[in-house]
Formats: sequence, C-alpha cells, structure tokens
Amino acid sequence: METGFDHIDELIAKVLAGEASHEESAALTTWKQMSSENEHYYQESERIFNAVNSLTNKYEVNTDAAWQNLNKRLDQGGAKVIPFYRSPVVLRAAAGLAILIVLTVVSKWLLNDESIEPLVFKSNAKTEQTILPDGSKVFMNKHSEIAYSTNDKGERNVSLKGEAFFEVKHDEKKPFVIQVNEVMIKDIGTAFNVKAVPENNTVEVVVESGEVQFYTSANAGLSLVKGEKAIYEKNTGRFTKVLPTPTENTVSYKSKQFEFKATLLKEVIEQLNAVYPTKIVLQDKSLESMRLSVLFDNEAPENIIEIIADTFDLETEKTDSTVILKPKKQLN
Repeated sequence: METGFDHIDELIAKVLAGEASHEESAALTTWKQMSSENEHYYQESERIFNAVNSLTNKYEVNTDAAWQNLNKRLDQGGAKVIPFYRSPVVLRAAAGLAILIVLTVVSKWLLNDESIEPLVFKSNAKTEQTILPDGSKVFMNKHSEIAYSTNDKGERNVSLKGEAFFEVKHDEKKPFVIQVNEVMIKDIGTAFNVKAVPENNTVEVVVESGEVQFYTSANAGLSLVKGEKAIYEKNTGRFTKVLPTPTENTVSYKSKQFEFKATLLKEVIEQLNAVYPTKIVLQDKSLESMRLSVLFDNEAPENIIEIIADTFDLETEKTDSTVILKPKKQLN
C-alpha cells in the first residue's frame, strides 16, 4: 500500500461516513489511483464499514437511555454524572470509541462466524497482484482464483485454482496453508510458486526463499527449501523432487523475464501463451521443432513476436487477439 498519505484510515472513515470535505474526497481519490493495492485496501475498508452499518442497523442502541440509566444508578449511590459529553470534542471522541468498540465486536463476530464467505480473488485474461488481509502478497497468473479465510484460531487457509506466487507474512502462531483438492502446501516463512491448473494431473511447487511443507492428510510429503521444486501426481498420490532449470521460466508470468536456450519453438509459444493475453499460433507443424535461444526481459508481447518472426524469417497474420506465425511466401 502506498504510504504517501498520513492518516489514510481516518480519511477513508470520513469519506465512508459522508463527513469528508470536497478536498478530502479528492485526496482519497488521488490516493486510490496511486496503485491497485490502495484501491483494494479501500474496497476492503468499505466492505467492513458496510458490515458494521448492517449490524448496527440490526441491533439499534439507544445511547440517551443508557446515559439516563447510568445516572439513575449513580444517583442511588450518591454520585452524579457530569454531562461533559455534551462538548463537541468529547462527543467526537465518544463517537470514535463507539466505532472502535463496534469494529472490535464485528471483527470478532466475523472471524468466528463459520457462515461468513471467504474472500475470493480472481484474475481473468491478465495477471493480477493482491494483498491479503494478513499482509501476505499474492501474484496470480491469468485465469486463476484464490479464496482466503481464517478460523477461530486465526489460522490462515487459502484454496487455489490455477497458478500463483506467494510472499507470505510468516506467523508461527497463525499457520498459512494452501490447499488444492487433497494436497496442501504449508508456509514455514517463505516465498514460493504453486501451479495447480485444474485440468492438469500435477501440482507443482517451486520455492524461491525459505521453506514449505508439501503434503496430504495421508502422506507426509516433502519439505522444500530455497531453489527446490517438487511435483505431486494426482492419480498416484506421489510426491517427487525434480531439478528446476532456468529455461522453465517458472515465475515469468510475474517477472516477465524469459530465458530460452535451444528451446523448441513449440515450448516457447506454450510458455508465452500461458502469460500474455495475445495467443500465438504456429501455422505449420514443421515450425514446432525449430529451436530458439534468447533472453526476453520485460519485453512487450508484440516485440517478442516480432523478434521470433525475424529470427526464423516468418511473417505474421493478426486476427483479433490471435497472431499466426507462418513461413513467408516464396516469390516466383
């Protein structure tokens, strides 16, 4: 979240409560536009604010009656409540305290109510980054989905469909576990990538830093540390450690860096299509066996396609979101 604004929570609260000035509303709009993280933070604040309103509307509190009852009880004991709360400053402080109490109650209620739906984040035709309520960062490949929830012990649970890179905010007292059907990945203070495409027979985990436990309820699985990769086969229930290679480009969807060393053009196209919205098609089967050695560092997809075409003396044909690579027509 961008930190260029002080007291952002106070500003958000004033806007949501309808008490912000024109200048304050404009300032919040500017802050939200600074990053997608800021926009997401505001949306989560708005969701909690609406939940509070819903709850307080359901359970109305008569504060005047409460003060009168308190006065009566104190009168019986020979004491008197001095009405200092009439002061605007104190009134605002009391309002702030009331909001704090309500938020505390509602937060506890939300965390302990099993009927509350988990937070769901989706990416469609492009990659998306989000920050979970616990501060962990998630970068999702396109067409992926995660659902985040916590239980009454504060344990954090994430279900995943697709592929995502996790930078977990580690907390030993609040485990972070990712689940893909029967297989689980438990954080032990780390950053790692999980590929769990539903139609594939495998779930892949690559650890960038730290350590994870890769297991099922019936199999203790494997412990993975920095630089290690493992594959789980759904049909056999078997875990296998494999040696990752740079040309696999595991997190290229996040870094937009691709390294190819004598890689089959078919595999190059498959990796690019898994990341970019533009679909590349090889018109001729004979092109699939050609090999490419190149390093792409955050290149625009149209530049990548042009480089490939120039390298193999191909021409391109564009149709909507598809680019066809084909041999150039021979001149008679």
